[in-house]
Amino acid sequence: MAPRRSPTLAQAAVARETSLTSRMTRWTGTAGVLFFVALAGAILGLPNPPGTDASATRIVTFYRHHRDAVLVNAYVTEVAVIVGLAFFWYLREYVCTVPENRRLATLGFIGGVLLAVSGGLSAGFNQVVFDGVKHLDPGSMQLLNTLGQDQTNYLGGIGVTVLLGATGIAVIRSGVLPRWLGWLGMVFAVGSLVISFIGLAGIGLWSLITGIVLIIRAGHLTTTPRVSGPPLERAVGIPPLAGP
Repeated sequence: MAPRRSPTLAQAAVARETSLTSRMTRWTGTAGVLFFVALAGAILGLPNPPGTDASATRIVTFYRHHRDAVLVNAYVTEVAVIVGLAFFWYLREYVCTVPENRRLATLGFIGGVLLAVSGGLSAGFNQVVFDGVKHLDPGSMQLLNTLGQDQTNYLGGIGVTVLLGATGIAVIRSGVLPRWLGWLGMVFAVGSLVISFIGLAGIGLWSLITGIVLIIRAGHLTTTPRVSGPPLERAVGIPPLAGP
């Protein structure tokens, strides 16, 4: 007669798996909410800079009057980049809990990296403008203003489109998150190609909603009892109990 495996071992392993899943889900959701807060601070913390067609005199005047705000905005943008990268990576790991989503989730993370590079460039341009407004000529300030807007806007728009497009397809196909979140992401992904600000506002709103959904889901994972059995034991690599 084959020896029976104690059910306590299987239950402990399933409980450990539930705890890890709940923790990852909660961290992913929290990172999404924090990214929204940091991104909103970066967007709203600085008055709209002059457009790319503004005169050099107007550009210099603007940055002289808002010099301190430009520096603060650079630091807030750096925080948004760091928190955003953490959220994008945790989100990739969560979407990859469905193995078929691995390629799309990785492509989405690459889009997040492009968005982060855009944010890093934006912070760098703000730092250069903060230092240069005191001694650079108006023509150089006009060039920096144009580069700081056009280059970062287009790169950020591409990043948002790839991130939300790939992740949205994975969500719609697998249901790893509510499918309406996937469709919402697709809308923002398309809008980001047309107007970059739609993508920037869209990724912030989508991250906030996704974060809240995941935090609520983590609470359900913690409070809902898990029943052990052969399917769950196989999921955590435990052989089924042997019969008499």
